[in-house]
Amino acid sequence: MSENHNNSNVLLELERWKLEAKNEDNSRYFSPVDQLDPITRGDAIYVIGRKGCGKTAIAEHIRGTSSHNIFVISMSFKNFPFNDLYSFTDKRFTSRSQYITLWKYIIYSAICQKMAINENIDSNVKSSLIENFDFDFERGLSRTLKVITQKTGSLSVLKAGITGGVTKTFIPNDTPWSQRVDGLEQLIENYIDNSHYYILFDELDEDYKDILKDNSEVPYFDLISGLFKAVHDIHSIFKKTSNIRPVAFLRDDIFSLIQNNDKGKWDELSVNLTWTPPRLEALIAFRISRAIDPSGIIYGFSEALEQVFSSDTIRHGHRSKHRRHIFKHILDRTLIRPRDVISYIREAAKIARASGQTMISPSIMRAADRNYSMKFRQEFVDEIHAILPRCEDVFNLFSRIRKQSFSIRELEIEYNETRKKYPEMLDFESTINLLFHFSIIGNQPSQKNTTVFKYRDSQSEFNSRENIIIHRGLLRSLQIT
Repeated sequence: MSENHNNSNVLLELERWKLEAKNEDNSRYFSPVDQLDPITRGDAIYVIGRKGCGKTAIAEHIRGTSSHNIFVISMSFKNFPFNDLYSFTDKRFTSRSQYITLWKYIIYSAICQKMAINENIDSNVKSSLIENFDFDFERGLSRTLKVITQKTGSLSVLKAGITGGVTKTFIPNDTPWSQRVDGLEQLIENYIDNSHYYILFDELDEDYKDILKDNSEVPYFDLISGLFKAVHDIHSIFKKTSNIRPVAFLRDDIFSLIQNNDKGKWDELSVNLTWTPPRLEALIAFRISRAIDPSGIIYGFSEALEQVFSSDTIRHGHRSKHRRHIFKHILDRTLIRPRDVISYIREAAKIARASGQTMISPSIMRAADRNYSMKFRQEFVDEIHAILPRCEDVFNLFSRIRKQSFSIRELEIEYNETRKKYPEMLDFESTINLLFHFSIIGNQPSQKNTTVFKYRDSQSEFNSRENIIIHRGLLRSLQIT
């Protein structure tokens, strides 16, 4: 253990770690990732990854880089009324492309809003942009989108050239928003400087509730496909002449369901946020180092753990003499994503401090297992309650069965009995597929020490011929030991 810092203060800092990137001190805790460079270079315009894997952390990091020549608008669609967008179709296109114009209009309007406050832009141009694009895309997104799609006034921008010529952009009065896109594109081409403009689209999964339905009839997928096409088109138009960076962040399970002929092109311009145990080790070493000293050295993984954990091993099982590494113990209770590991360490630090300890011991980790498990369960409930009626009753079925692994028939009997009381519950097959989709349950094949979970293999499907196994992270919350 290092003698250069107060471990009580370090544990307090660990306890203060945030699960939501928007609430975290990203200037202190954002750990550089390889996937960031392609985004800042303009080589990647899509960020794909599971929930909790760091998409919003990257968006918040980019947002924090704003300066005199870096302009960022980060649009969050969390709690956004998506029905407001579904009405803005462009009938000149087929259903899968009819939202392209809307997204281009939003992106171009956002760029113009940032150009209006850029001191490098010609003063005559700025005055006109300020008059026409005085919007707040971040704090009043819904209201702003309503305003810009209703705006039909004329727009005239003039700029005198060095040789005396005049560059002019003019959009006539009452031009519909769907026809103003070409004019805004010309305006940007004429007057933009070499500053960097990031237009970020985050938390787009808010209206994704049709997991088990035929997505060809779901307007949400047309909307997202339109965004991806618009981002691609704008990237292609401006990549050689300016530093415009539209970037869309999307969950990988949603991306996999999009059916579009251009998807191959999108793959080439995507970064996929995937986490492995070694990458999570590096992340936690970085975060513990920053908890100790915001500007100090970055410890190696083993040395970082030594600063806050009293032992690097923990007994495997209640009566077993076998021991395993504490990080393996933690990872077995997670979906192999930063959010879960941070949550576990935070709970352990909280218990240690409440117990008057300065280090996290194996006994404290045992106590943390339950607290973490309750948090883990609640996150699942928060995520699925809107699409799985009476999801708490479904979890209670597992508690009644009292086993981690069991046959599908055992669960079906219990489920159908409960459904007699609550007919609003989904049919058994739909419920099982949802539980598997979110990795609440997996399959346990006959091979020893083998399990199949969606979070490990995104292409896996539930096998009704194999036993069900509950995710280990949920066991303590279900009173299964």
